[in-house]
Amino acid sequence: MSRNMISANTELFATLERYCLVRDQPIESAGLSRYVATDAEEKRLLKDLKVGTCIRFGNHRSLTHLFLSDTHYIGTVGFEFEPSAPNLTLIENNAGLSVCLLVESKASPLASPPTVRNIVEAGSMTDADYSGHESLQIESLFPSIQVLRSIEPLDDDSLWRLCLIICAEECKQGGSWIEGYAKPSLKKCRPIAARNEDEKVFSGRL
Repeated sequence: MSRNMISANTELFATLERYCLVRDQPIESAGLSRYVATDAEEKRLLKDLKVGTCIRFGNHRSLTHLFLSDTHYIGTVGFEFEPSAPNLTLIENNAGLSVCLLVESKASPLASPPTVRNIVEAGSMTDADYSGHESLQIESLFPSIQVLRSIEPLDDDSLWRLCLIICAEECKQGGSWIEGYAKPSLKKCRPIAARNEDEKVFSGRL
């Protein structure tokens, strides 16, 4: 089923509105219709991308399997480095991918409420000259986003293996968050990793 682009944009901006509201700094123009500006190709991606498994670590980190026909992607939220996992190539992000990933991963903003308000309140569909919010501005309110294309089809097993690899790399760079958020999830990787003797990537304790 195709994704409803209006609903996706509505959900994205509603997330930003709730974020400010619960911090007692409500957006004055909350509820007005807004959207992220997209070109024809970005609209196609937002509409037609399918979502597989999403692995979440709290509200600010996730790995999501996206696919369109025979092309498979991994979308990461909250990872500050480029993963060096095999068979993955970092691709240029765009508005369609960003909106899809932020909505489907249910990412929570990181920017301060005043920053969110300044960007969201800058325009809406009630303004005659409104042509949508810039994707980069909206992305800046959330944890960092990366999208990687896989040269091979992905399933749940391969997704968990990639999760293990990426989290192990994060751990090497001092990712202490793994102990609290990722430890329970990564335990699921043990039997998967054991089936692949070539993937000896994690030597720490879980």
